[in-house]
Amino acid sequence: NVCTKFQSVRLDRGRMKVFLLVLFACLGAASAQFNRFSQFDSAVNRGLKIRGVDVSAPPAKGIQELYFEQVLDHFNGQNNATWKQRYFVNDQFWDGKGPVLLMIGGEGPISSAYVQEHFITYNYAQQYNALLVALEHRFYGESQPLDASKTENLAYLSSEQALADLAWFREQYGASVGAADKKWIAFGGSYPGCLSGWLRQKYPSSFYGSFAASAPVDAKLDFFEYFEVVERSIGEKCAADFQGASEKLWEMAQTADGRSQIKDLFNLCADLPSDALSLANFMMGLTDPIAEGVQYNEDRGNPSAITPICDAMANATDKIQGWASIVAQTQQGQCMDASYESAVQSLVTPGAARSWTYQTCNEYVKWYFFFGMQNSRGCKQIGGCGDFLILPLFPNSSFPSDFRFSKQRTRPSSRLASLSLSSITTPFATTLSGQ
Repeated sequence: NVCTKFQSVRLDRGRMKVFLLVLFACLGAASAQFNRFSQFDSAVNRGLKIRGVDVSAPPAKGIQELYFEQVLDHFNGQNNATWKQRYFVNDQFWDGKGPVLLMIGGEGPISSAYVQEHFITYNYAQQYNALLVALEHRFYGESQPLDASKTENLAYLSSEQALADLAWFREQYGASVGAADKKWIAFGGSYPGCLSGWLRQKYPSSFYGSFAASAPVDAKLDFFEYFEVVERSIGEKCAADFQGASEKLWEMAQTADGRSQIKDLFNLCADLPSDALSLANFMMGLTDPIAEGVQYNEDRGNPSAITPICDAMANATDKIQGWASIVAQTQQGQCMDASYESAVQSLVTPGAARSWTYQTCNEYVKWYFFFGMQNSRGCKQIGGCGDFLILPLFPNSSFPSDFRFSKQRTRPSSRLASLSLSSITTPFATTLSGQ
């Protein structure tokens, strides 16, 4: 299953400002067609895949894949329901006295790779005789409390429940392996990075420290800075090349003849629809390689690093053709499905994309990916981004009004969104060595 955000692109005065129409979509099964959503995964898993790690491989020798009996609702004492939550354990370095290093899952499934040599936690485990544990987030991967296709069941999908999962796991599992009195350090990147920091603040007596990597803990609705970083990273000349191509593409998309040319240039599976949402979907597909090129620049195996992307644009007489060659690397010879309707339909299938979409709309996570959406051209064309995606996918939902895609700017009201990591000052080396 796959999921990502859609964008419509406008580059102004050399600054790559991307005003997003954000939706998420996924494919429930493999297809002969290329669909950009099929590559959705957590930020951590995408990084692993770029490095050639098979995240679907069975656990290596010595790695345990286990299931923990988790509480369904931590905030309702009358609900005694439980479910099975997946976790992985690597105890090859643990001497029974060292700390426990807990990798937090989120956005997608976890794998045995989370407790192996692919992360700095592995080195710390060797150095400090630590126990390595990774816990999967509820409603992702194999950790499914209920049928995610039913909107009412997703009421149990929240960051607060996930934090309580981690705290309860630490208490119960820790006691079962003799680690209840050991120092537990939480690790996470991207959204799990947020969870890592919040976990230390919400349950300070249970977690001695935390690492929050690339964790967007500052709630900001108009998050245009993301693509300012992209612009600075690729450089003024490269940004200008994309600016000119983007403006020309948008003009082409306004006519039937132009959309026909786009179909041929970018190997679309069918004619590019003329509606604003499908155009936004298509344009976002073109910006993905740029953003991923910066985010995973020159990481081992990354085909979309900054240098090859910008070289392709600089060496192309026709910048649109240069851009098409960059996108083609991700298509792997298959055609691209750019239809918005296909995107919406694909989200009906339970999977990481559906879960992440629900979490995004229901909680603080909206400010994580919804950059500048309120001012986007597409939002204005459809009269605001209130219900264009959410109602068709989650018909029985009742999201907080300030987390709906209204035309008015609102401040995130989530209690978690107001937290800061500034109070977490314990140096990690001191944390581990001060056993």
